[in-house]
Amino acid sequence: MNKDNSQIDRLHTSCKDCIFAHYNKKEQIGCDMGRLETYRSNNLYKTRHINPNIRISNVYDNQQEFFVINGMKCHHKRNVSWSKKVKKNKWKERVYEENRIKYQAIIFATNEMSDIMTTVESLLSQDIPPQHITAVRKLGNSIYPITISKYLHDLGIPWSLSNIVDSTLSPLDIVDSVLSARAYPYYSVFNAGIVVPQNLFTSVNEQIYEHNLRFAVLAINDLPIITSTFIHRAYGGNKPSSLLTKLRNDKCQDFIMDIREICQNYPNPQ
Repeated sequence: MNKDNSQIDRLHTSCKDCIFAHYNKKEQIGCDMGRLETYRSNNLYKTRHINPNIRISNVYDNQQEFFVINGMKCHHKRNVSWSKKVKKNKWKERVYEENRIKYQAIIFATNEMSDIMTTVESLLSQDIPPQHITAVRKLGNSIYPITISKYLHDLGIPWSLSNIVDSTLSPLDIVDSVLSARAYPYYSVFNAGIVVPQNLFTSVNEQIYEHNLRFAVLAINDLPIITSTFIHRAYGGNKPSSLLTKLRNDKCQDFIMDIREICQNYPNPQ
C-alpha cells in the first residue's frame, strides 16, 4: 500500500527487493548506492533532457516499508539472485562495470591512413572504448582495403570494413547499412582524422546512469554523433528522411541534444 497516498506511475522502480536498500528494522531509510539523494536532486537540473519530475513514494506491505521511485528505471537496482554471483565487497564495483554504455563506432575514412589511425587511437584511449569499430571506405578511396583490414584486425576487438560502391548513397544512408547485426545500445559516427575528446563517453555514461539522461541523438550542427540504436530502428533509420527530421516531425525534438551540453570540448566537424 502507498503510505503517502500518492499515485504510483506505470514506469517505476521498487526498492523492496534491491540488495542496496538500507533498512532500520523493517523500514527502509536509505540506499547504499546513494541513488535516492541523486533522484531527489534531479529537479535542480535546468535541462529538459533530465527528468525533473521523479517522485519517491513511501510504500509498505505486510513485510516491510520501502521506497518506490516513480517515473524511471533505476539502473543500480540488483536483486538477491544477482548478489549470489558476486562477492559482497565487489557489489558496487560490479554495478559500475555493468553500467557502462556499449556502442559501435563508425568511422568514415579519408584518403589518409593516418587519419583513420588518429580517430581509432582516440577511441581506444577512452575509459569506455567501443565494442565494435566499423570503417567505411567510400567509392574512390585510395587506401587499399587490405591495409585498413590488417590495421583493424590487429586491434584485437570486433571490427568490420564496409566498401561502399554506390556513389549516390549519403552518409546517413551508409550508416543505415553498416550498423552491426548485433544491436549495441548506441552507435557513434566520426569522420577519420577527428580526435575524440578523452572524456566524451565517460561524460555521456555518467549522465545516463547517474542522472537518467534521456536522449535519442547527441548531435552537433545537426550532425548525429551518438545515437540510440533502439530509437534509430524504431523510426526506420534515415529513410525516407533523416532520423532527426522524423523526431522533429513527431514532436520529439526534445530528445535531440547538443553534444556540447555534455562534452564542452567536442571539436567542430571537419
